[in-house]
Amino acid sequence: GVRLRSGLANGTYTVTYRVISADSHPVSGGFTFSIGAPSKVLGVPAGLGGGSTAVGMALGTARFVNYLGVVVGIGGLVFFILWPAGRRDRAARRLTVAGLMTLFVGSAAAFLLEAPYAAGTGFGSMFDAGLLSTIANSHYGVALIGRLITLAAALAIYRRLLRQSGWIYAVLVASVALPVADSFAHTGHSAVHDSNGVALLSDAAHVLAASVWL
Repeated sequence: GVRLRSGLANGTYTVTYRVISADSHPVSGGFTFSIGAPSKVLGVPAGLGGGSTAVGMALGTARFVNYLGVVVGIGGLVFFILWPAGRRDRAARRLTVAGLMTLFVGSAAAFLLEAPYAAGTGFGSMFDAGLLSTIANSHYGVALIGRLITLAAALAIYRRLLRQSGWIYAVLVASVALPVADSFAHTGHSAVHDSNGVALLSDAAHVLAASVWL
């Protein structure tokens, strides 16, 4: 809540706001109120637009890169369960690790770009400490940070992971694939659905199934 300042003079005041909704999208608007007698309002208040078009396009690109990374990276790890010999194939190993790195970079970019996107500003706000703190404490930010930690751990043990025996490898891959798929669900609209438990499960299963199939 924002309280009115004391000692406001008679006249009409315009209030504008921009907040981050639960599904990570910014919502902006405005309204007027009068004290005493209403006065004539001139012009249109600033700050009610959709923000920077370039930032929006960059964030959309980052999300596309994330989907590409999850298909190649997570899909590749799962495919090695069906094709164990692929873990000894240099090209297949490189392709899969490239997918995981692409997903990591795309997720980091999506986290940083969410700051100017939510605030309706330009790229200069990507590293604003106050905005990034707000994003980090949001549902969207927590999901992305969890994904980045999971991917960092997977990349750190990647070579050792590929040398594990069948069932141990499968369990370790599941411990990476499931949290990553779940993070996609938690950064979308399913996180705020009335039946969000079912929606989150459905969304995560969809992302994982698409990655494995492709």
